[in-house]
Parts: sequence; C-alpha cells; structure tokens
Amino acid sequence: MELVIVHGALVRDGAWWWGATAELLSERTGIRSRALALPSCGETTAGEMAGGLVAD
Repeated sequence: MELVIVHGALVRDGAWWWGATAELLSERTGIRSRALALPSCGETTAGEMAGGLVAD
C-alpha cells in the first residue's frame, strides 16, 4: 500500500513539508508514502511548461 500526499496551494517542495509525517507513518505502520510535485504550485523542471490545474 502507498499513500499519496497532495499538499495545498502555495506550497513548493511537498516532499520536505511531508517528510516527517511520511517517516513516522512508515515507522509505525509500514505504509509507504510520497508527496506529489504539483505544476500548479511551480514544481516544474526547466524543460516543462509552467502548469496549471490541468497539468496537476
């Protein structure tokens, strides 16, 4: 099982924000998790187009 964490608006680097929670979840339950990089929050690479909600 894997939990996908989707952060709110105006947050970049969701993996950092959710890192402590993800580690605790894994230690206590064994459930893996990951935070999504959202283009609408500016989480794109140089080769990607700045995204909106459609890109998310």
